[in-house]
Amino acid sequence: MIQEAKNSADGFERQRLEIDREEKQFHLDEEVKLIADCYIEIKVYENILNQLPGFTRADFENGEAIYWEKKLLADMKREVISGGGVKTDTMQSLEQIGIKVGRNENGEIAYIKEEKNGNFLCFNPTDND
Repeated sequence: MIQEAKNSADGFERQRLEIDREEKQFHLDEEVKLIADCYIEIKVYENILNQLPGFTRADFENGEAIYWEKKLLADMKREVISGGGVKTDTMQSLEQIGIKVGRNENGEIAYIKEEKNGNFLCFNPTDND
């Protein structure tokens, strides 16, 4: 279409149409290169994903629970170190995942978590191991 218009145009209009054609051709080549680069990048990521071990929804949910437990306990420890106590929001979040926060017999902030087998874990966040 541009070529047909260019054949019937004169002077400035002909030069403008030639520039339009060149720009369109340039951008097309650039787009083809970008698409090829994206394809290569997708293949690299696909290869990485294929090397990962498979996991189930249960594995994911278990990992998520472990993540939140570690994160909230780390938050609790930082709050104790920086302010001497645990914030209410942190305590509520810990209780939602089955961890009770309180004080031990020495008056130190500690948590208790009941495990599935009925055993308890105890932790004193003021221990600096």
